[in-house]
Amino acid sequence: MELFENPEALPPPLRGGAVAIGNFDGLHPGHAQLIGVARAEGRRRGAAAGVLTFEPHPKRLFRPDAAPFRLTPWPAKRRLLAELGLDFTVMLTFDRVFASLTAEDFIERVLVTALGVGHVVIGYDFCFGRGRAGTGETLIAAGARHGFGVTRVAAVSGPDGQVYSA
Repeated sequence: MELFENPEALPPPLRGGAVAIGNFDGLHPGHAQLIGVARAEGRRRGAAAGVLTFEPHPKRLFRPDAAPFRLTPWPAKRRLLAELGLDFTVMLTFDRVFASLTAEDFIERVLVTALGVGHVVIGYDFCFGRGRAGTGETLIAAGARHGFGVTRVAAVSGPDGQVYSA
């Protein structure tokens, strides 16, 4: 699995693939479902499959005085992602500049221009962009405009009925 901290560095063979988006902290069964859908969609399209994730965890930026929060530190998360059979991981630095991007800026700059996504996989409760203004519906509409598909994965529950979620 190749790691890219600069999405513009994604080489042509990896562009146009399927990308699961999320923080993927803890890599729980809900995350595994998203990643599995991205892998299957990549295979179906004859394209690469990867994840787009963020470091540090957004909670560190928005709540810097809170106790340290991390289920899976970056080195362990990177290893676990590699074990899931992905072709690549794009790890974006989550800082004030990145957090200030509107949903449309994120779509245009990161998904369309930098990654050239062919398909995006998100969770049922996915929100993105400044103020969490972007939703699954936002992304689906953008995909229709920009020519990429979107799969929104339904909630995944554990044996106790509890939903896995960020």
